[in-house]
Order: sequence, then C-alpha cells, then structure tokens
Amino acid sequence: MKIKGVTTKPITLLKYCLAAPELAKISEETGTMICNTATSSKKHHQLNTSDETRHDNNVEKLKKELND
Repeated sequence: MKIKGVTTKPITLLKYCLAAPELAKISEETGTMICNTATSSKKHHQLNTSDETRHDNNVEKLKKELND
C-alpha cells in the first residue's frame, strides 16, 4: 500500500493515524481467514531473550543519563 501526501495536511495525517490500527486488524483477520496466521511465524517486533536484555539495559542507561 503506497500512501502519498499524508504528512502534507494535518487532517489527513490524523485520519490515517486513526484508521491505521483498524486496517491492521482487518489485515490480520483476513490472514486468519485464509489460514495464514501470524502466530505461526515470529513477528518482527518480538525479540529473543538476548535482544530483550540488551534493550532493557539500553533503556536503563538512557533513564540514568536523563535523570543526571
């Protein structure tokens, strides 16, 4: 899906931001209906244990720097 000109008009950006989660839900439901479930493969935002640990450490470092 190619989206053009969304950021040029604030009202268009707002409409897209409000519609995007609903579009994602529809897409997931369609995949489920055709037996292409997202649970069978790891989603891009799911991290393994070492990635989670590194992310948590980086967040803690950032919090520490911001609080100093």
